[in-house]
Amino acid sequence: MTSELLFSSVYARLLLRAEIAGLENVSQQALLENTGITEADLNSVNFSNINNNNINQNKNAYLAWPQIRALLANIKDAGATPDWPIRFAEQLTIASHGPMGFAALSAANLESALHVLIDYHAIRTATINAALEKSDAEKNTLPASHCQLVINELTGDAIYGRQIAETTIKVVLTVIETIIGHSLNNHVQLQFAYPPPDNQNILQAMQTSLAVECNYNCEQTVIVFPVSWLGIVSPLYDEAVYRANIIKCREQIQALYQQSNDPVAIVKNRLAHYFEQNREAKLTEPLPDLNQCAALLNLSPRTFIRRLETQGQSYKALLRAARMEHALDMLSNTYLGVNDIADRLGYADASNFVRAFRQWFDQTPAAWRKKHSH
Repeated sequence: MTSELLFSSVYARLLLRAEIAGLENVSQQALLENTGITEADLNSVNFSNINNNNINQNKNAYLAWPQIRALLANIKDAGATPDWPIRFAEQLTIASHGPMGFAALSAANLESALHVLIDYHAIRTATINAALEKSDAEKNTLPASHCQLVINELTGDAIYGRQIAETTIKVVLTVIETIIGHSLNNHVQLQFAYPPPDNQNILQAMQTSLAVECNYNCEQTVIVFPVSWLGIVSPLYDEAVYRANIIKCREQIQALYQQSNDPVAIVKNRLAHYFEQNREAKLTEPLPDLNQCAALLNLSPRTFIRRLETQGQSYKALLRAARMEHALDMLSNTYLGVNDIADRLGYADASNFVRAFRQWFDQTPAAWRKKHSH
């Protein structure tokens, strides 16, 4: 997660060009008044080419929350109908979400698709976060037959933060509906952590657009749906397309983390990106080390270590966690042998990998693969 509430310029550009009821005669320039953003700024960004190597040449790629809040206030003051966030979300396509959208719909199943949105939503907006929760007998919060996607709004803004959350919810519902292949209807329930709109016409319009049961004044904002849906295979599943777009997602979120000066996120994503690429084809460059990660933030290794320590982390611990995750991925989803997996995880000797794996999972990689093979 980023340390700043940033928002993609792409979404801002799409928002300015959207067909929003009530804004038919309002110019883009008027909507950008007092935001510190110009039309030229937004039009200059080619987000598809942004990565951690050229983020400094794309200063306008992300906008700060105060700028977006000013834009949203202008939209409201100019006369947009209160349900405009959902209407705006209806106009977005898979291409609107860039590699994240393509990766979500080409993922193996709904659960994988939702994890793409959870892991990479900050590429488009860091003003919310999300988590997928299944039934927990101890908490007794969900029946065993259902799961929920929890959406947390991070700005604390009762009006404009809510608008971003409503747009996000509609996008997620569209992804779910696309993958399961039928309308959601009474199978899905929305719980909002805020009151319903005062205007009954607007409330009815939102209900019609969302097309699911809606409840307000709940403890948190969640989308509740059958847990059995998580395993539904996406009709657009394509492993090659998914992997290619995940790599692009990692490049773009690395650029975002670099701009937001988050050392833990820098290390996590740098390692994940390396292992993801190395999984597909053996790379010639070595494993990213602490010095390389520090250089991304123009910090000395000593200062970078201190920054990690303030978040209760270390490079060594983050590397271990990344190796654990990607070892299981390669054992589960590739035909690579143990020696090759060790090599691609950056071990000089396969015996070191096997020894580490035993410490993590109390069994050898070969035994784990045999136990979990299908």
